[in-house]
Parts: sequence; structure tokens; C-alpha cells
Amino acid sequence: MAVQPAVSNHYPQSKDEEAAFSTMNDHVEHASPPMEHSNEKNAPTVIGDDPNHPVNWPKYKRNINLGLISFHALVTNFVGAGIIPVYATLAEKFGIEIQDVSYLTSIHILCTGLTPFFLVPISTRYGRRPVWLISTLFTAICNVGCAESQSYAPMLVCRILGSLMLGAPIALGPPVVMESFAEHERGIALGTWSVFVTLGPLTGPFVMGFVAERLGWQWIYWIFTLISGAQFVLYFLFSPETRYIRQEKTTSKSGFMKLITFSRIDPTPFSISEVIRPFSMGKQMTVLLPVLSHSMIFCLSAAMLTVEIPQLFATRFELGPEQTGIQFLGIIVGTILGELFNAVVLSLMNRKAVEKQSHAVNPRNYLVASYLGFVSMIVGLVVFCVLLGNTLPMHYKVSPIIGIGVAGFGNQLVSNFLINYIMHVHSNEAATASIFLGFIRQTWCFIGPFWFPTMFETVGITNCAGLLSALVVISVLPVIWLHWRSRS
Repeated sequence: MAVQPAVSNHYPQSKDEEAAFSTMNDHVEHASPPMEHSNEKNAPTVIGDDPNHPVNWPKYKRNINLGLISFHALVTNFVGAGIIPVYATLAEKFGIEIQDVSYLTSIHILCTGLTPFFLVPISTRYGRRPVWLISTLFTAICNVGCAESQSYAPMLVCRILGSLMLGAPIALGPPVVMESFAEHERGIALGTWSVFVTLGPLTGPFVMGFVAERLGWQWIYWIFTLISGAQFVLYFLFSPETRYIRQEKTTSKSGFMKLITFSRIDPTPFSISEVIRPFSMGKQMTVLLPVLSHSMIFCLSAAMLTVEIPQLFATRFELGPEQTGIQFLGIIVGTILGELFNAVVLSLMNRKAVEKQSHAVNPRNYLVASYLGFVSMIVGLVVFCVLLGNTLPMHYKVSPIIGIGVAGFGNQLVSNFLINYIMHVHSNEAATASIFLGFIRQTWCFIGPFWFPTMFETVGITNCAGLLSALVVISVLPVIWLHWRSRS
């Protein structure tokens, strides 16, 4: 059967985008699908008729795998934020301050941003599948340790160890999407993955508030254990290897043997430069600027509003764990609505590209689409701060939650479109760009809880509306500059 060359992109590239492509060709992953020629900047994409190539898998098989890695990405931050409703309970049990308990979440965020520097090179040599299996099994074991901890120090150690492997879906999600889906399918697939990343820190406190109220804080960790165990089984049965390397000679293996056999699939030697390389993505303006903008917006929405809800609501209105968890419903609804909106916009973009016979969305359109997200963030944060600041203690009102929901809607728009922009422009180095993105975002979210409380106490909740709006405006400026440069 003949090999079909895919139609190349026909959108005009700016100088910045051309520079990004030319620089990244210095190092191309062997299995970055579609299979690309690293020696030619605009070489045609070639996908053969090999049924083992993930792009040629049946759609249901690719969607099942996408569902598994997306849910795994949700679990990463679900586990990190799931203990938020019991901060006060753990502080009383261990005889420490609530701020000290919050470090159980902060250190989790930091570790999930650091470990991909090592997990991605391993997955490049041995495949994505072994990393998924080890990650889920190791996480389950560490959550058992957390559930059995009787003091603060052992729990902190188990949280650190458990988070070491939970960075995998944060870094490997976009590369697996690029490996498994054709170009016109990637926008929706990346959006699906990104909404699960965002929902993780929101659904964790929401669900675990009910669990803590009825079963106790230990059951939070037992449920984490059960979830990771179930993931291990599902990965083992339904997640084939997506890292594709064309083999000249292949040995036929039965379906069962493929499940239980693991071996090195890429003989490329390990190199310390590969661990350092993701930092070089910071030299690319088409990576650095959208990453910085996305990280700040994600921090002000998914991180700040998540961490501060227990402190601003629970203490102000004396809410229990279950009542505290319910406060996350607004941002969950806003995030889901944001992703539904994104799906409609991405579909329209793809349809317009086909009508113009360009067969690819112009990356600049992603930047334009993100502007509504920044506006929504400002509106949501202003509504939240002003209405909560004017609410008397012990006189609960639901109106600030509406502002949180609007901010969640805006965050999902910014996250989806900026991540799509980065992955579209740097499709050859999806894994490297994803590591850099995850590192900056997770590190900034780790730092946030150290200055969020001081900001609200010093400036005041109402006055924070202006400060937070200014931070959002500062965050959109790099996107505007990048958009302007791409048009010039």
C-alpha cells in the first residue's frame, strides 16, 4: 500500500514562528507523530499504513487512551487538593497551624512540576506505558502510608514520595495527544486533557468534603488508593504503547504478550543535556510568553481560589468540611462551561481552515480566542472580591461563588487556547515544551499560597479586586505582543 503524505500547513508564518520552528529542529524526538524529517523545516508529514501507528488505531481505542491519561491528569491535582477540606482537622490532630498543613498541598504541586524532567527521558526510552503503570502503583502505595500516618512528618514524607510519579500525566499528556491524533483532531483532544488538569484541584476538595464529613479524613487517602489501583488495572488492560518508532523488522506478539512484555524501544543513550534541555524552550518567545501568561492565570484561578476558599469562607462563615467542599461547585461549573465553549470555537476554527483549504488552523487564531478568557478572569475576580468583601461574617451569600465560576470559565479559555498555540507551533517538541510549561505553572502555583494570605490580609479582600485585575492585565500583555509580532 502506498504511503500517504499529509497536506502541509498553508497558513503564513511570522518571523517569530519561523524562528521557533528552526530552533527546535536541533532536537526532534524520533517518535513525534506525525513522523517528521528533522533536516527539513517544512518537510511533509508522512504517516504510513502501519496499523501499529497510534494515529491509525480505531477511534474508540485512541479515545479510551485519551480518557485514561486525561483522568490521570485530573488525579494529579485531585490528590494534591483533596485534603483541603480537612486542613483544620489535621492541624488540630497534629497540633500545628493550618498554614503548616497547607504545605502538604504546596509540596505536592512543586514535586509534580520537577519530576517530569526525569520521567519524560525514561518514557522516551522505555515507552509511555511503563511510566503509567509505575506511576499509578507507586501512588497507591504512598497513599496507604498517608492514611496510616499518625503524625505530620510521616504524612509529609509520603506525600512527597507519592507526588514524584504523579508529574507524569502533566508532562506526557500533550505528547501522547500529538502521538495519537491527526492534526485536525488535536485541538479538541488537547482541550479535553487541559480541562481535566484544571478540574483536578477543584473536584478534589468538592468530593472529599463529603467524604471527610461522613467517613473521616483517613478515607480521603483510602479513596485515593482505590482510584490509583483502578487506574493501574485500566492502564494495564486498555492502554497500549503510543510512542511509535518504525521498525525495519518486527516480531509478532500475541495481545497478551504485548500486555506483559516491557523492553527498551529507543536505544538512544541517556544524556544529562536532555534533562536540562526543557529550560532552553525559554529562549523561544512562542513558548515563554504564552507559558508565563497561562501560568499566572492558572495560579489566580485554579490555585488561589482553591487554596483560599477554606480560609476565606470556612473561617468567615464557620463552614464544615462538606460545606467548604460545596463552595467549589461554582468554579467547577464555570470550567466545564468554558471547555464546552472551547469545543465550539475549535470546531469553527477547523471548519474555517478546511473552507480555506489550509488544512490547519492559523496559530494566531488561538491567541485571539484567548482574549475573552482574560476579560472573563477580570470580571470574575472583581465580582468575587467585591461581593465577598462586603459580606458580613456569619451572613453567608452565594454571590461571590458566581464570580469564582466566571473566573473558572476564563481560566479554561486561556489554558486551552494558549496550550493549543504552543503545541501547534512546537509540535516536533511537544514533550520538551510540555515539561517547561508544567514546571513554570506548578512552581508558580507552589509559590502562590505563600503570598495569597498576606495579600488578602494586607490589602483587604475588596481592594484585592484592583490588584488581581492588574495582574491579569499584565498577563495578557505578552499575548498581545506575540499576536502583534505575528501580524507584522
